Amino acid sequence: MLDSNHLILYLFAAVNFSNNWERASATVNTTYKSFSSVNINAEVGIHVGFSGVNVTLRGVPEIQQNETINYNEEFLWKSGSSYAAAYRDGLERGLPDPILYIAEKFTPTSPCGVFSQYKVSSHYASATMWVALVAWMLANILLWLKVPLYGAYMILVTGSFMIFSLISFGTTRKTKLCAIWFDDMKLDSALGPSFWLTLATALLTLIIGITIMALSIWAPQILSKVFVLTDSSDDEDTAGEDFYNVHYLENDKPTDVPMRTLENVV
Repeated sequence: MLDSNHLILYLFAAVNFSNNWERASATVNTTYKSFSSVNINAEVGIHVGFSGVNVTLRGVPEIQQNETINYNEEFLWKSGSSYAAAYRDGLERGLPDPILYIAEKFTPTSPCGVFSQYKVSSHYASATMWVALVAWMLANILLWLKVPLYGAYMILVTGSFMIFSLISFGTTRKTKLCAIWFDDMKLDSALGPSFWLTLATALLTLIIGITIMALSIWAPQILSKVFVLTDSSDDEDTAGEDFYNVHYLENDKPTDVPMRTLENVV
């Protein structure tokens, strides 16, 4: 139980800060810099997370045009960050054309109109994942306190909020991303490993919660063996027993004093 607890805690931390909830990649032949007709062979990638989008560009091979081509640029839409400012900064730094071309699709002023959908969906998906984490911690506390039924309820709450997070982020799929073309190569995005890993974990927690709840109601004896629960009735029976010092009872019994001796004393 402890190992699975740590595993799920690590999962919460990993998926919340991961940028692999949605991704796309392709190897293309494209222009490298503005005002240049020189093309390069490179692998371009999109990695979407709760905080923003990472755009990668890696040359195939990495060294082309007497330059190492290996970029990983982050454009954030989370609270406290300005996506438009990050995009303008990229323009000023003269980032390669493929990165700016992809990043422009997510800007607030882009005709694609996906910025608001991704920002709002990611915000609520992240919030519900944090609620699921709190519910998981409460579930472990309740199980440690030997109240498995209520612990099972909180495990079910954990799985439910993880499902809510998946639904929230999944709404981004309703808004189709503008087509991203590199000559005759189209870059299509798909749900990433973080999404599917969260789905598998959510289903696992729901199964665990339902199992513990069912055992608590219909087979408490089995559950007591699993969680090493103590039966309160045993404590009550033990509390009602009297313990005697047998040696004291045998050797220190009161002796009978003759009545005549007492009369003489008086």
